[in-house]
Amino acid sequence: MQSSAFFSTENGACYLYDTNQQQLLNVHPILETIHQLSDDKNITKHLGKKYPELSDAEVEHYRKKYDFLKTHGFFSSFDFDGKFVCHTSARQIENQMIHLDAITFEVTGACNLNCRYCCYGELYENIEYHTSQPMTFDTVRAFFEYIIPHWNMNPNNRLIIIGFYGGEPLLNFPLIEKTVELCNSLKSDRLEFSFSITTNAVLLDRYTHFLVEHNFKILFSLDGNEKGNSLRVDKSRRPSFKRVFNNIKQLQKNYPDFFKEKVDFNAVLNQYSTVEEVNGFILDEFGKIPVLSRMSDVGLNKEKVKDYLQIMRPYIETEELISLRWDKSSRLRELGSFFYYSLNNSYKHFSEIVHFDKRHQKKIPSGTCLPFYKKMFITADRKIYACERIGFEYVLGSIDEKVNIDFEEVAQKYTTYFSEIKKQCAECCFADICSECIFQFPSENNIPKCPYRHGMEDYKQHLSRMIGLLEKHPEYFDRVNKTVLA
Repeated sequence: MQSSAFFSTENGACYLYDTNQQQLLNVHPILETIHQLSDDKNITKHLGKKYPELSDAEVEHYRKKYDFLKTHGFFSSFDFDGKFVCHTSARQIENQMIHLDAITFEVTGACNLNCRYCCYGELYENIEYHTSQPMTFDTVRAFFEYIIPHWNMNPNNRLIIIGFYGGEPLLNFPLIEKTVELCNSLKSDRLEFSFSITTNAVLLDRYTHFLVEHNFKILFSLDGNEKGNSLRVDKSRRPSFKRVFNNIKQLQKNYPDFFKEKVDFNAVLNQYSTVEEVNGFILDEFGKIPVLSRMSDVGLNKEKVKDYLQIMRPYIETEELISLRWDKSSRLRELGSFFYYSLNNSYKHFSEIVHFDKRHQKKIPSGTCLPFYKKMFITADRKIYACERIGFEYVLGSIDEKVNIDFEEVAQKYTTYFSEIKKQCAECCFADICSECIFQFPSENNIPKCPYRHGMEDYKQHLSRMIGLLEKHPEYFDRVNKTVLA
């Protein structure tokens, strides 16, 4: 696979991006022609015919420019071995644990709603991994007894984010209460805790005071207006919208400062909603820009694909919405990621200019995180995962009377996963800019299998779409480069 790609935007500008060099250049289109005809003995004659507006001296200037770029590493083969590292070690995994600062507890697998697109519902095959049993405080206590010695190995002051997830976490409110109490007892000069919860808000009115008192960050699941939210029904198939809407409105009315600072929204697009409708409703009613996502296809039941396709809605974002949604916009985050991770002439701090060269930095194939790099997810049935978004077959450990994590075994698993996925990356032009998590891929014999294969034309269109957006909206440039990528 070639490291260099020429592409043009709708505006007619021509660019050259080289993966090995991690450089994006605005170039004259004659350079692409020179590249295509580089082995042609009559190249000068062909160039003169195609670009009659250029003098012989100008043509020769561009030929020298092409030779200069080639001499300095452009137009070579993509350096897979130099770019990707697949090996990880037990020590590296344990070091991630020492620096772990976000833990999410699935405090119960039970839920008081029966959403049509629930990942534990009939559309998916995850039911074998699901328990409706609540998590016990023994599990929480065992985790903290394990993790505190690891945290003590880190001399820095720490803010640890404790998240509560479900099912519907407020169904196991006593455990949330006890966990907050435990964390507060563990606070010290070096160790602080903050709390977050993802909830459907059906029971919000019962526990509002506690959540506000302990300064929780709250993520409400609401799919827009009453029509858009119509797939979120209770066990008797009754709509949940009015109760949820009223509960959230009451919180907004009674605690306006808390609401402004600590509340966010998450919405799943479906057949009854669009990006414009959901974004507009939540912005108008609550003054918030929601996180929007399409229905998950991880673990999809093959016999239910037709039903899935009937109710799912793709994420399509107009340029007007990009301006409204800013860092919640998938396209702006995509552009910000490209600038920071894929350009060697883009920096977050002046010290990187002297001490850091992205061209020589090896990385993991795909956009997958190392385990415990961002968070740890502990399920109600006491299984340990890297996060709540990955396939349930990828268990990293468990908790009984104590935490059971074999760092050597975890490292070997990840090394195998990355080695296998690297072979698949060799067939894809998106290999160096891939943001996909391999644990959301279908698997075969417990090995992730990437369902995507992007050719060079897809790659060029992707680059053109990103840079073309900046050409149309140069005001995005500063905002993109300040986007926090997490």
